[in-house]
Amino acid sequence: MDKLRAESIFSGEIPLSAGGIGTLSEKRIHAALKAYYMPDAADREVPMGRYIADGVTKDGILEIQTRDFYRIKAKLSFFLSAAPVTVVYPVIVQKQIHSYFPDTGEHTIRLSPKKGSVYALFDELVGIKSLLSSQHLSFRVFCLTAKELRTMRGKKILRKELFPLKPLEETLLASPADYRKLIPSSLPALFTAKDLSQALSIPLGTAQSTLNVFKHLRLVENVGKSGRSTLCRLLPDMGEGPPLSQEALPKQGSK
Repeated sequence: MDKLRAESIFSGEIPLSAGGIGTLSEKRIHAALKAYYMPDAADREVPMGRYIADGVTKDGILEIQTRDFYRIKAKLSFFLSAAPVTVVYPVIVQKQIHSYFPDTGEHTIRLSPKKGSVYALFDELVGIKSLLSSQHLSFRVFCLTAKELRTMRGKKILRKELFPLKPLEETLLASPADYRKLIPSSLPALFTAKDLSQALSIPLGTAQSTLNVFKHLRLVENVGKSGRSTLCRLLPDMGEGPPLSQEALPKQGSK
């Protein structure tokens, strides 16, 4: 990430085009990411067949997607038949919630209890697993902080807008080795989704999605059960030692 350029874009006034993509809460982040990854406006919104690509550069096609990857599966498949594709996925690591009550003039600020991480990507990847075998598909997870402005009437939200605040870091996932780096070394040789959830401080559902994708990429495999939980192990990479022997594995149903 070019921190200086990213900060100048995200902290400035972000222009919104009429008919922008997504909901109001997505437009500013989407627009900032377009400006960051495609400084030349001529590279943006490029028609390709019956689709419109967010951007086309010398490195290939770039798509910015905030959620619901399964909805663009056909689009990505078409793009991959023409050029390398990079999907940019923004993740809000921390969000300030500013609530304004026009009836009383009250204004409150609090931090959202939800904290995003690079692993949020895997909740989306499960919907496009069949495309992950392509060597021409990569992902850039762009982590940032944001503030949400809410106009309230009592407990009812009348309007909300999301503003990017500060870019933090970018993670590139372009090869199995990149995904492997996301597996914490603190995991035991045999582990469950709960173990992964605790090691990474992520929701159990996200840990399950992460393992789902890792198994599809042949980074992890199931080896049995521990009670009701599925036991997994990390498959060896080139240069690593041989897999555990069958004698080292627990028997079905053991705890």
